[in-house]
Amino acid sequence: MNDDEIRQLVTDHGFTGEIATDALRLCREVERETRSQFFSIIQHANNAANARSITPRELDRFVWDAEEKKRQQAK
Repeated sequence: MNDDEIRQLVTDHGFTGEIATDALRLCREVERETRSQFFSIIQHANNAANARSITPRELDRFVWDAEEKKRQQAK
């Protein structure tokens, strides 16, 4: 999300004044942290693949297992 989209999100949810400022700050932090973690995961996967310590199939299996575990816990 870019800053304009974040501002629109805050406005769309009806935040105003100081609460809007706090919500905007929180949204920016969440977006920044999410983006950072996303690229970190990609970098780790690339490093593992380049070092041949994990195959694409093993990585796919790892992701599938993690998602399946979350689905089972949600039940």
